[in-house]
Amino acid sequence: MKRRLGILGIVLAASVWLWFSYQPQATWTSILQQLPATESSAPRSRVPAWTANWSTASEAAVSEQSQSALTWLDATIDQLEQIPPFTAKTRMDIHLFEDTLQVDGRYQQTKVQGMAGQAGEAVRHLYRWDFEFASEPEPIRTSQMFDGRFFYSLHINSGERLLEYVDLYQVPQIVDRQEGKLAPPSAWAGTGGLVKILQHARSCFEFHQCESVAPPTPAGMPFQVLRGQWKVEALKQLLRGQVAPHHLEPEIIWDRLPKQLPHAVEIWIGSDEHLSKFPYRLMFYQYVEDSQTKWKPQLMFATTLYELEFPGELPIENFQVDTTGVQPIELTKDYYDRIRMYLTYPVE
Repeated sequence: MKRRLGILGIVLAASVWLWFSYQPQATWTSILQQLPATESSAPRSRVPAWTANWSTASEAAVSEQSQSALTWLDATIDQLEQIPPFTAKTRMDIHLFEDTLQVDGRYQQTKVQGMAGQAGEAVRHLYRWDFEFASEPEPIRTSQMFDGRFFYSLHINSGERLLEYVDLYQVPQIVDRQEGKLAPPSAWAGTGGLVKILQHARSCFEFHQCESVAPPTPAGMPFQVLRGQWKVEALKQLLRGQVAPHHLEPEIIWDRLPKQLPHAVEIWIGSDEHLSKFPYRLMFYQYVEDSQTKWKPQLMFATTLYELEFPGELPIENFQVDTTGVQPIELTKDYYDRIRMYLTYPVE
């Protein structure tokens, strides 16, 4: 059980559902049948797909692919920031520690007008991820959410509730200064929603491949697949004191990185008449040694979002936590100290 809880924690740190009832005003058709099985998504015949292509392609071709990927990513982030309140079912496939697990859940996102006199933007985006992991005698439930001020992480296991939180109003200057740096604090906490996850990827990963995938049927959805891997500069900041510099430069020695850290990302962006760009699938890989190609990508976990619903409004209570009978644990100081270290003492 400890191993499975660890897996869930890693997954939540990287990406990703309170069950609530309301009557949706619009419903998206499931796209699960239109996406390939997660096991086959990586182009394993060209492993590692991203590095191999970069090394053989001309500088001009690589630059064009990189710019195209960033254009798609920026446009997707912009659409997510403007999108009306919505929910989506989620399916997470986890391949880690010789286990293969599937976790179902739900994602919620909305935005509200900021409170006068409070730190931060005028418009605040609220997010919530809920996961339910099958276990005996009771399922394990995990929720992570942001209500405009607090980041919450709630774990329910065998009737016991563990609630941790961070108060962003106490660290506004640090949060404002992190723009364009390593990774948004909210992305590290796993509670920042899709926008923060994609912003994190934008800042920390180098995208050198942008591939168009035709729909499986004439009425299906076309996808744009963006592929990238860690920037050396970002790894140097993130892994300070953990990995020797010569394992990062002049070439990254992937098997010297922490075992739980993904090495590469793949983002599947779909387009239809309702949404021109939406990240329906996020996939994270590790490179493993291969006798023929030196490194090949191996899937760690993938998150698929499907059956989007646009109810018009989402109750603000969906993004708040009932603390009755729970002693919340505040992690604001730890959070502040970590962010301050990265911003105040960057690795040169």
